Amino acid sequence: KKKGGIFKKKGKRSVKGEAGGVGGDFVYFKTQLIPKEHPDFEAVCKASTEALSLLHHEWGLAHTEVIIPPDGPPRLIEVNGRAHNADFLGVCTACIGYNAFQVMADAYFGGCENERSEGDRDDDDDDGAQSDDVITWEGTPRRPELLVDGAIVHLVCSVEGVVKKVDMGPIPELPSYMAHEIYESFEVGCAVEATRDIKTDGGWIHLIGETVDEDWKVIEAWMGNIWTVEKLEEG
Repeated sequence: KKKGGIFKKKGKRSVKGEAGGVGGDFVYFKTQLIPKEHPDFEAVCKASTEALSLLHHEWGLAHTEVIIPPDGPPRLIEVNGRAHNADFLGVCTACIGYNAFQVMADAYFGGCENERSEGDRDDDDDDGAQSDDVITWEGTPRRPELLVDGAIVHLVCSVEGVVKKVDMGPIPELPSYMAHEIYESFEVGCAVEATRDIKTDGGWIHLIGETVDEDWKVIEAWMGNIWTVEKLEEG
């Protein structure tokens, strides 16, 4: 029996030419959880589960990516027998009430304690799906219920050189801000290149709450100011 674990909308675009000609064509900016009410939700669920059945994927996690074109059916991009490669554990647990690792652990071994961190549900919020302490395979719905908005912002570096300063500006004060990480290779003193794809971004921000969309606009406007660099001499 297949269950839809976590469904996310990925925001990506080309950044070539945005920083003096550097950047790439396939750069992620934001990965956001989507609710069941989203118009593409069921189409993504159906396309994903059908692809897994056709590929005879019966055990474990699967990272499945589907594109919804504006004028056609869903298009399968990839299926990987692994979890999503971003640090989504805390966001999923806070926004849905459980995460895919807990559900998988119960399917394999039975009984998984639920250690919630950010954005816990209230004790009296009883939808009949789960207890507050144990996550079970049978107790989770076939489609996840989004309790609160959540997203990961991928920090896109648009400059190249040696980092002299890292400045998060207004970001930590935003209402939905929960945490962030600047990767070690993008800290002060490191020689950095502009982000070209998901593997070369400079860190992440966790957003959880009702103001995710509004806060994202603030982050997007500030992102080009995060890194101050001294350009390397050519030759």
